[in-house]
Amino acid sequence: MWRSLIGRMVTKLEIPTDSEPAAQATPARTAGRLPIDIFPSIDAVAADWDALFAAAPASAYQSRAFCAAWMATLGESRGALPCPVLVHGADGAALALLPLATIRLGPLRTLGFMGGRECNFNLPLLRPGYMPDEARARAMLVEAGRRAGAHLVVLRNMPRQLDAAVNPFVLQGALPSASSAYGAALPADAAALEQRLSKDARKKLRRKRALLGEIGEVAAERAQTPQRAQEIVRALTEQKRARLREQGIASEFDDAAMDAFLLRLAGEGALEAHALTVCGRIVAAYAGLTHRGRFSALVNSFDAEERIARCSPGDLLLQAMLADLVGRGVGRFDLGVGEARYKTAVCDETIALFDVVLPVSIIGRLAAPGLRALLRAKRYAKQTPQIAAALARLRRALSGKGRG
Repeated sequence: MWRSLIGRMVTKLEIPTDSEPAAQATPARTAGRLPIDIFPSIDAVAADWDALFAAAPASAYQSRAFCAAWMATLGESRGALPCPVLVHGADGAALALLPLATIRLGPLRTLGFMGGRECNFNLPLLRPGYMPDEARARAMLVEAGRRAGAHLVVLRNMPRQLDAAVNPFVLQGALPSASSAYGAALPADAAALEQRLSKDARKKLRRKRALLGEIGEVAAERAQTPQRAQEIVRALTEQKRARLREQGIASEFDDAAMDAFLLRLAGEGALEAHALTVCGRIVAAYAGLTHRGRFSALVNSFDAEERIARCSPGDLLLQAMLADLVGRGVGRFDLGVGEARYKTAVCDETIALFDVVLPVSIIGRLAAPGLRALLRAKRYAKQTPQIAAALARLRRALSGKGRG
C-alpha cells in the first residue's frame, strides 16, 4: 500500500526519461581516494562476498545465498538489478561489501539493499577492524549511487548496532523506520526457557495443546531435509495468503515470486523450517535463517480453520521452536520487523531501525524531501493505534470484507 502510494506521488514529478545504465562486464571504479568497485552481478564478487561474510559481524540476511535467491525471484519481479559495491584498501584487499541493487520507485531509480521488504536487518559486510567515519561513509554512498546511475540512495531497516556490529551507514539525520524489530537472548537450558512464562501462561498453553490433541496427534518438528522444508514452505504460503485475503490485505504473498523465493532458499538448505502438525497436517509454520548463533524468523503462519485457530497453534509452535533452538545452543533470536502481540510476549528487546535517504542527482534532491515526508507519515500511521486500526478497516472495506 505504502510503496504504491509513494510510487504514485513521485510519478507527479517532472522527471526526464532516460535509459538504464548499461550493464558492465567489469566493475566501475572511482578515481581518487574512494577505491570503490561496482559490479553488475553477484557472481562477479562471489569470492570477496563469501570471505567477508565469514569474517564480518552481520546477520543471515547479508548472506550471498539469501541475496541471490531474492534477486532471482522477488528482485527480478520488481525490476531490481544487482549492484554490489566493494570497497578496497590501499593494498587492494577487500574492506567492505554493500549488497546493493538498483530499484525503481515510480520514475525514480534508487540504490538500496538487496532483500527489499523481506530483509529485516540491513547491514554492510565490514572486515573486522575496518570502520569508515561518517564523512567517508556518506561519500561512498553518494559515489556508489552516482556510478549506479541512481537518483537516490535509499537504505531501509538499518540497525545502528546488531549485537556487537556497529553500522557506520546509519548517517546523521537518518529517519526512524516505520517499525522496530523484536528479539531476545535465549537461556542456556529448557527449564530456564519455561520459567520465562508466567504460571498462568504455561497453564493456558497446556490447555490449548490438549484441546488441539482432541483433534488428533500433535507434533512439532524442524525439517531435516530440503524436501521437507519445501513442503512446510508450501503450507506456510498457502496459509499466509488465505489469512491476508480474509483480512482484506493485498500482499507480496499473492506474487508467485514469493513462493519461488522461499522454495529456493529451502531447497538450497539456507532456510530453516519448523512446523506444528495434527495427524500429519501442518497447522502452523515458521521459516527463518540461522547465522552465528542467531535465529531470525522470516515468516510464519497458522491454519485459520476455527477449531484449530482457537487453540493458538502459532503460539504452541513458537514455544516448541524456542525449545529446539535452546537445545541446539542458539543464543539469540528475533521475530523481525513489525508490531504484534506475540512478539512482545516472548521478546524483551526492541531493536530500533533507521532509514537513510541520500540524494545523488538534481532530480534526487528534488524528490528527497517528499520521500522523507512519506516515510515519516508511514511511521506515524504505524505507531498510532487509532490510525492503524482505521487503515485496517479501510482495507477490509475496500476488499469487500467489511461489515455492512
